[in-house]
Amino acid sequence: MSLKHRWSLLALGSLSIVAVLGSSGCCTVTCCDTKPRNQLVLVLDGDKPSIDPIVISWSARQEIVWKLPAGSTITNVEVQLEGKPKPFEACDTSTEGLCKISCREGLCPSGPIDAALPQPKKKPYPYYRYSFHHSDSKASADPGFEIDP
Repeated sequence: MSLKHRWSLLALGSLSIVAVLGSSGCCTVTCCDTKPRNQLVLVLDGDKPSIDPIVISWSARQEIVWKLPAGSTITNVEVQLEGKPKPFEACDTSTEGLCKISCREGLCPSGPIDAALPQPKKKPYPYYRYSFHHSDSKASADPGFEIDP
């Protein structure tokens, strides 16, 4: 087979792969500019208090994921509402004044910001305190998170 023929087959094969994958594999390049690349805010070692407050963006629709240490007994994150609306759609508000976020497999994902939560307009921005609920009823605290515009 000639060299020219091999290059033609290589080009045809590459085009076939792109056609099969479509745009699903191109988020690492530039075609997914309509979706925020920094949507998740990861809080490492969620069992310990953070030094800095966590800040998430309402307009970027950021979500918080608390990553728990191996062997953690944390079952959920309890966000104190203190008269404020629930911050996330996944909030279990069956206990008055609390938003409970379940933890599974070492992660506690907040899910998206609640669509009914109004966009913050001016400081002070909404600040929510939270604590972790352990299976042995022990509680640990974290300073909280702020939702900026």
